[in-house]
Amino acid sequence: MTKLDHIGDDTRRAAGLPARIADAFDLVRRVILSVSRNRLVANSGSVAFFGLMAIFPAIATIVSLYGMFADPHVITSHLNLLKDVFPQSVIGLIRDQIMRVAGRSNSVQSLTFFISVAIALWSANSGMSALFDALNVVYGEKEKRSLPLFYATTLTATFAALVFVVFAIAGVVVLPIIWNFVGFHTSLDKLLGWLRWPILFVVDTLALDVIYRVGPSRYGAKWRWFTWGSVMATFAWLGASLLFSWYVSAFDSYDRVYGSLGAVIGFMTWIWVSVLIILVGAALNVELARSAEDGKTVA
Repeated sequence: MTKLDHIGDDTRRAAGLPARIADAFDLVRRVILSVSRNRLVANSGSVAFFGLMAIFPAIATIVSLYGMFADPHVITSHLNLLKDVFPQSVIGLIRDQIMRVAGRSNSVQSLTFFISVAIALWSANSGMSALFDALNVVYGEKEKRSLPLFYATTLTATFAALVFVVFAIAGVVVLPIIWNFVGFHTSLDKLLGWLRWPILFVVDTLALDVIYRVGPSRYGAKWRWFTWGSVMATFAWLGASLLFSWYVSAFDSYDRVYGSLGAVIGFMTWIWVSVLIILVGAALNVELARSAEDGKTVA
């Protein structure tokens, strides 16, 4: 087993931060080299393409499901909770799609639900497969899982993501009804406003750790609840989303250059940046594990 294989499969010592400033600069250099050597920018683009294909059927699925519990138009008001995280063009694009789907009849929405689930599942699974392939590249692994096992893993991860979204939407629907019934509607708005950031941080970090564990084809890898790669990637993603949102709203360059396609291009760019950050977080984990093997980190 090569040294990189050993790092990818099972690092017995928890990878910590660099012990010296010189080691920290060397770590950054190696992560940048990993991004270039493994063509992570291009690999992120392929994942972003399938992600864009999956998002609109997923929206149709969520709106159709939402209509079983409440007025689908109400979901647009809940998008305000995400206005500080997602770019405004992304929020506007999602809102327009929601209004278009919500305007259909109930019978059409029922048919839309099943069709959208199938399309969203296929597109999202294609994106998940591309992400797993990219993670194999980052970890220096070759795909050792059989084809049925590989697709079973990607489908499970995709389905878990969709179930999480469904439960999140259900929580958004049910909690306001309960709190409004007992007269705590204003308190709920304030509570959600305060809690959305720590909840988003914890959920994103745990989700990334799951992806980093099951994505690459690694046998015997140890499970860790929090890794520095997932923590740094979550911070970077939140910061990049806020910065991208400010850039789009301040300069409006996408609409000027791409016209009516500006929102779609901006959305795809945001997905691409998000995937790139995920892969960079994986590269950070790999290089930290390599440093741990060389004794250059502290726990």
